[in-house]
Amino acid sequence: MTIVESKELIVTKIIDLVKNNPKISQKDVVSLVLNAIESESEEDKTLILHTLNNLVQNKVLKRINVGRKVTYSFNDFTSEEETIEEEKEETINTKKVKQDVNKFILKSLIDGSINKVSLIENTLNELGITDNDKIDTSTESKFTLYKGIIGTVLAELNKSEKISLSGSKNKQVVSLVNKEKEVKKTSVKKEVKEVKKQTKVSKKEVSEKKVNEDFIESVVDEYDNRISDTLDKMKKEQEAVQRKYNEVQKLNILEFICHSRRAHYSSVPELLAAHIIAKLYGVTLDNAILQGGANDNGIDAVVVVKDPLGFPSKKVAVQMKCYENIDKGCTPNEISKLYGDMARLGFRKGFMVTTGVFDEKAIQKQFTDEKGTYVHVAKYHELNFDFGSHERMIICIDGKTLVNYMIEYRLGVLVSDEGNIVGIDREYFDNLGEE
Repeated sequence: MTIVESKELIVTKIIDLVKNNPKISQKDVVSLVLNAIESESEEDKTLILHTLNNLVQNKVLKRINVGRKVTYSFNDFTSEEETIEEEKEETINTKKVKQDVNKFILKSLIDGSINKVSLIENTLNELGITDNDKIDTSTESKFTLYKGIIGTVLAELNKSEKISLSGSKNKQVVSLVNKEKEVKKTSVKKEVKEVKKQTKVSKKEVSEKKVNEDFIESVVDEYDNRISDTLDKMKKEQEAVQRKYNEVQKLNILEFICHSRRAHYSSVPELLAAHIIAKLYGVTLDNAILQGGANDNGIDAVVVVKDPLGFPSKKVAVQMKCYENIDKGCTPNEISKLYGDMARLGFRKGFMVTTGVFDEKAIQKQFTDEKGTYVHVAKYHELNFDFGSHERMIICIDGKTLVNYMIEYRLGVLVSDEGNIVGIDREYFDNLGEE
């Protein structure tokens, strides 16, 4: 089984499980999917968790946190009243969590200093954050929330001088403040206060105080900016992953089209191409007419374009070249054949659509007809093209452009509100197969 097939199987199993078991736990989803694909590997487990996160981000599934338990449901399966109740259940008492974190940190430091990274990890474990929780690093996740609370508590304890931080950034050590030193420090502070009472505060001292305040403010601003930059970076990384995911999905859709003829025993690719052209012209799919099999006179389909009053004004020829290899190029000879068929049948406009690509020679090919005028061949840019002196015009649409229009018009593809690809609209292709 390929990686792509494995991913598709995992998506299918997850959706079936959640569909049949609303509010199923994350643990059960992972366990059942692993059993279904007959795997025990950590790589597959991680892939399942990433797939769950992706489905949640694309709003196909909804993640619900009830205490320390994570469950999943379809958005469509939950009523408004149930959603309110679930949101109540999801609410985390941050004040109590903060108190628990404070107690645990101070208790952990009684026996000696601890590495900061280890202390944070121990605290997360104490709060019940699992390895599965740590995979979701989104800003709204439980892991991110608890990690932020721990950071806040450490900062407050350090500021109140209950703990001290020492060492380099990545090797910081957290320690309880020595009580004897704390007493001495308090004594010194009292002495300083007494001296200040007896002497006037000089302009120099005022200036130094202002410098200290400015320094503290600059440090706070610096760390605020760091936090903001980190969040922006995380968002960009997430967007980059989503873009990469969509590009892979586009290739999957294109390969599906390439194999659809064999799967459905029909002219699915030809009908799909005709439907896209109909959408581009803004007419209904009923205006896309399949010509039929071996006796199609070289034209796979015709799209009837109507004027504003509904009378037929023109017909556009559609020829579909469906290759199993998406890298295969449509040749000049195939363009020449379409030109000959268009001239013989009286078509002025024609579309050459392919699941592959176009040879540059095919795109640059020009013909001279009996009247001495030229046929112009070009890649598709817009429908409002100018024929000029050209008697006929052939517009070429390659495989990548075809899939982009499928996404734009929601034709054969399931797309989220954010424009991310969810999957293939099997009902659409099944209906095409029946035509």
